[in-house]
Amino acid sequence: MADGTDEIRGWAAPTSMPAPPASAPAGAPAAAPASATPASAAPTPDAPLAAPAPPTTPVGAPHTAPLTYRSWQPGIVPLRPLSFGDFLTVPFRAFRFNRAVTVGGPTVMTLASVVLTVLAGWLLITDPLLGIADFDPDFTGIQGTTVAALVVALLAWIAADLLASAVVLVGASRAVLGEHVSLTAAWRHVVPRIPQLLVLYVLTGAATVVASLPGIGLVVAFVLTGQMGLYVGGLAMLLVVGGAGGMVITVYLPAARGAVVMERMRAWPAIRRAVRLMKGRFWWTVLILLVTGTVVSVVAQVVQYATEFVAFIVIALAPDNFVLFAIVFAVGAALAMIFSYIVTYAFMGSVYALIYLDARMRREGFDVDLARAAEARFRTAAAV
Repeated sequence: MADGTDEIRGWAAPTSMPAPPASAPAGAPAAAPASATPASAAPTPDAPLAAPAPPTTPVGAPHTAPLTYRSWQPGIVPLRPLSFGDFLTVPFRAFRFNRAVTVGGPTVMTLASVVLTVLAGWLLITDPLLGIADFDPDFTGIQGTTVAALVVALLAWIAADLLASAVVLVGASRAVLGEHVSLTAAWRHVVPRIPQLLVLYVLTGAATVVASLPGIGLVVAFVLTGQMGLYVGGLAMLLVVGGAGGMVITVYLPAARGAVVMERMRAWPAIRRAVRLMKGRFWWTVLILLVTGTVVSVVAQVVQYATEFVAFIVIALAPDNFVLFAIVFAVGAALAMIFSYIVTYAFMGSVYALIYLDARMRREGFDVDLARAAEARFRTAAAV
C-alpha cells in the first residue's frame, strides 16, 4: 500500500477484485473497491502532490456519488482501455497539457547532460598528457580532472535516462486526470523514489548483461582460438538470446517503473507486479513499442539529415573555410542529438505511462477509480 505521501490513494494496488458500480455506463470496466476511492483534493500547479483525506465511504458500502459523463474524460484521454491509436496521439496531448513536465523535464536533463559532455570532451581534447590537440598523441597518461569530467558526464546521461521518464510519468498520469502539475511538484514526487528507481535500473541492466553473456562468451572464445564458427555463433546468440532478453525487459519496464513511481513500491515487488499486470499483453506491447520507437527514430533521423544538409551548404558556399564547416557541423550534430533525446524521453516516457495505466485499467478497473477521483474533484470545485 502506498505511504502517507501519496497524492491519490487509488494509485495503490487493489487488495481484492472490484465490483461493478451501479452508476457506471454500459460496457464500463469493473470498479475498484470503495476503500480505494481516491481523494477529492486536486493540487495547484505549484503545490506538492499532497496526501488525500481518508475516504468517508465505509468499506463495503455502495458509492453514493454517481459518476457523470464528465468523469469519464476529465483529461487528455477517455477513461477506458486504450486503443492502439491512443498510444500514437495521446502523448502529443500530454505535451500540450503538462508541457512543463513532459517536455520541460527532459529538456532540462538533456541540456545538463550535453553541457557536461561537451566540457568533458573539451578537457579530453586539450589534455596535455594526451597531446590530442597537438596532433601528436602519445597517450602516456591522462589528468585526473579529465577522468573526473568523463565520469561526471557518464553519470549525467545515466541520471537523465533514469529520471526523465519518471518525471514524464507523473506529468502524463496527471494529464489523464485533467490535473496540471508543475515541474517542481513532479520533481518532489520523484525524488523519494530515486533509490528504488536506481535499484530497478541496476536490476534491468544486470538482466540484460546476463542475457548477453552466452554470445559474449562465444565471441571471446573466437578471439582466443580464431575459429570463425564461434564468432558466427556468438553473433547469433547476441541477436537471439540477448535481443529476446532486452525485449522482455523493455516490455515489463514501463509497468515496473509505474509501480515504483506512482504506487511507491520497491523495485523487486514492482517487477513482480509488472509481470502480473502485463500478463496476456506481451506481444501487443511489443507492437506498441516497436511502432512508437520507429516513429521517434524517423523524426530524429530527419532532424539529423537536416543539420548535415545545412553543413554541406556551408561548405559549398565557403569550400576553403574548413573551420567554419567544422563548427557548423558540430553545432548541428549537437542540436540534432539534443532534439532527438528530448523527443525520445518525452514521447516514449508518455507512451510508457500509457502502457502502465492501460494495463491497470484492463486488469483492475482502474479507469473507474480515476473517474471517481475526477468526479470528486468536480463536485468539490462546484461546492466552493
